[in-house]
Amino acid sequence: MLEIYCANCAGQDKLLWDGRLQWVRDNRSLIEAIANDPIGTQGEWQDFDDPFCFVAACRELVAAWSDPHFVSCLPVFFDGTANGYQHLSALVRDRETAVKVNLIGNKRSDVYGLVANALQLILQDATGEHADSWREKYAALKPSERRSLLKQPTMTFPYGVEEQGMNLQVWKECNDVFPDEKAPKGFFGFIAGKIEEAIKKELPGAHVCREYLRNLSARVLDQGRFLQTISSTSFPVISSYLEQEQISVYAHDGGRMRIKGRETSVVARRGNPVRSAEFYSQLGREPFNPRCACGQGGRH
Repeated sequence: MLEIYCANCAGQDKLLWDGRLQWVRDNRSLIEAIANDPIGTQGEWQDFDDPFCFVAACRELVAAWSDPHFVSCLPVFFDGTANGYQHLSALVRDRETAVKVNLIGNKRSDVYGLVANALQLILQDATGEHADSWREKYAALKPSERRSLLKQPTMTFPYGVEEQGMNLQVWKECNDVFPDEKAPKGFFGFIAGKIEEAIKKELPGAHVCREYLRNLSARVLDQGRFLQTISSTSFPVISSYLEQEQISVYAHDGGRMRIKGRETSVVARRGNPVRSAEFYSQLGREPFNPRCACGQGGRH
């Protein structure tokens, strides 16, 4: 683990794990030199992605190489790939999604690129007022621009983004790529809907799981209750949250001044999928065992 983290800090985090381990083997003499004299070797490491983290990893790694009983206390950081989908795939034992978001397997996958390709196929057969315009525009985009267009909607889908939020995300990205273009009404709503179709096509298990959580939340709210879950460490989590409600307070100062105040109350928004951000955040903080959430046949 220390070797992989060391390679990550040196900017090798796009390699497969075997590639990162090989990079460490190939650069062992450099790692040892930096660990023994960080100041004297500054020119070797100062331009790495995370230079000071790299130096700390070098020192820790050399100590571990020197002592088979060494216990490391170095914090090691690893960035997940589309964490929301990783949690969903673990919850329902969806191997297809798990592979696509790098939760299992040793072959690197780009889920945003996969959704971008699915969106291209969907647009080929799309009909409607804005279908031709989007086919032309999407065909003109570079692969990196296509990926950027749908990254935010795809990434936030497991966390409960809804149509309005997707529209805004797509508008912001298009405004960066085409700053001088004005779009007709419904233009971004059209592509936002197609992006969700692409997510459903490419990640069907995750899409079903999110809709299950959404429907479960609505059913519980119909009974006048909030959804409550129990974590793998028996910690209860209730899906309620505070929403600000604005009220007007008038202060007399010659009749010229008005002050707006705020109060809070516990509310639930119907249809919102269990406030998924809080739900997944809790899973991320707790030692998560999918067997605690899934039965033999999958989702319960």
